[in-house]
Amino acid sequence: MKSYLFSPLLLAHVVAKRIMEDIEQKRLTNLHDVKSGSQGLIDLANSRQIRFVSYNDWKRLDAYETNLGLSKGKPREKILDVHKMIELSSPTTKH
Repeated sequence: MKSYLFSPLLLAHVVAKRIMEDIEQKRLTNLHDVKSGSQGLIDLANSRQIRFVSYNDWKRLDAYETNLGLSKGKPREKILDVHKMIELSSPTTKH
């Protein structure tokens, strides 16, 4: 089952929690060897089947919400349905 996370802060919290669990379970013992940066977080999320939204994904959603809002005379029309947000942020979605 895939998890869907939109907030980078929430993703960071989940990843940090799992890193702490790995340390506590002795699965990760030498922290000096762990220097993979953001790509390491992306790889970890992918390996655990956590669906995350990249900055570019978010920019697609932001552009859609902004354009939709402008067509209604507002600065933005916020999409509230998480599944719709995921669909709209996908690089393969045609708007």
